[in-house]
Amino acid sequence: MKLEYLKRMDQIARKAGTREPDDILDYMGCVFIDPGVSIDGFVTRRKGIILYGVNQNITGKKCDFAVMHEGFHIVCGHLRLPGFLKGAAPTHIDAFGSFADYKWVASTERDADIGAADFICDTQDVLDMMGYDSADVAAFRKSLASFEQHERDYRQHLGIVMNNGSSEKRILRMKAYQNELGRLYEELQEQANDIMNSGICLSKADIARELGVPEYIVDYKMEALALRKYDVETVELPTFDKVFSRWN
Repeated sequence: MKLEYLKRMDQIARKAGTREPDDILDYMGCVFIDPGVSIDGFVTRRKGIILYGVNQNITGKKCDFAVMHEGFHIVCGHLRLPGFLKGAAPTHIDAFGSFADYKWVASTERDADIGAADFICDTQDVLDMMGYDSADVAAFRKSLASFEQHERDYRQHLGIVMNNGSSEKRILRMKAYQNELGRLYEELQEQANDIMNSGICLSKADIARELGVPEYIVDYKMEALALRKYDVETVELPTFDKVFSRWN
């Protein structure tokens, strides 16, 4: 997926004066045809007219996603690619006869999915739910990185102790590691509580629930945000791993 395609669809929506998927495709000159229930959706060209359809059993945000998926096939120029209009995208290699063809079609489907997710999931809403501009989240990321580095160091030294025996001095050093890890974890817990109390939704599952979409659409939206040059790594508030379990 290229950033220019996401921007092109944004421009189309501005000119159309709407972000309703079917209205967008109507503005693009597409004609809707009911595909029935045998397929989820399609897009094709007949006598210079672009036709598209989405299974009418698909509703809500999933329907919006499906419509925009077909719209991005158009915006990305997939209809001009040799072989694309031979039929519906194959679900197995035998449809085109080669793995290379299968990978090619898979890439066009992926691009359409990323574009559709980007369009139906408002960028600012997602960034707000992630705490993108939150000082609390930035501090948590920094503390988490420090904790994980100390945990890696601890586990490395623990392996040496368990395999080679341990002097009293080394045992005291390991206990110092434990104390520091405990302090860092308490700091993480305090920061996590602050984040939770602020109402920021950080997990992918939470974001999906807020948007009313399946989690896979959030995954595609994250890819689109990365294309838009946002540093979009999500923060999952962790359950503490008992790194001291081997010390009684």
